[in-house]
Amino acid sequence: MAHSSSGLGHRPLKAEILSNSELPSEPTSDLGARQALEDYVIHLKNRGMSDRHISDLLVYLEKYCEWLVNTCEHLSAKSAEKYLSKSNHLKPNSRAKYATYLKGFLNYLDIPFDLTVKVPKTLPEYVEVSEIEKIVEWIKNRKTYRNTIEADLTLIETLKKTGMRRSELGNLKVEDTNLDKNRLYVRRGKGDKDRVIPIHTDLAERLTRLVEGKAGDDSVFGLLPR
Repeated sequence: MAHSSSGLGHRPLKAEILSNSELPSEPTSDLGARQALEDYVIHLKNRGMSDRHISDLLVYLEKYCEWLVNTCEHLSAKSAEKYLSKSNHLKPNSRAKYATYLKGFLNYLDIPFDLTVKVPKTLPEYVEVSEIEKIVEWIKNRKTYRNTIEADLTLIETLKKTGMRRSELGNLKVEDTNLDKNRLYVRRGKGDKDRVIPIHTDLAERLTRLVEGKAGDDSVFGLLPR
């Protein structure tokens, strides 16, 4: 039986279109690489990835696509590894992040890329309790802005007892608290995730006094959002 010549027999993979080793050795098309990146961004948005994360990876991957054109490299695992090596002077955490960006992009295009950057495990930095107590004593004994002493002490106590980040404290609104049940609600914290923080009754009482008379969308600590 004669085969149809309609071209429906085989649909090439994305990788075959963009980096087929049998193609002539020509520079990667700026349009092709950028179109692939635009499609990848749409894919990430459909998956629900945050705009902030997409913005971060887009900055790096756009530079990668531009480098492909300038160096006449093909969109491939080999070129990705070569481009990643340009970041060897950076800290392991940064290089690991960039490797993840490249891996996601290339794997989306059916191009295997499994290179990972080893990140050494280190203990997080912390502030000694004695240093915190010095700050508390300084606030208690200061001669100016005495009307904000209680608010500042409550801020320090919340930071110490909950481990909340500076941005989370700044974004905390009155409506994000349930002080009757000793709960704080962090909206879009690390990784754009919400979480619930249980607090001690003593801290809940201090926060209750602090937010008295404030509207639901007011900042708990009077800080500007970060």
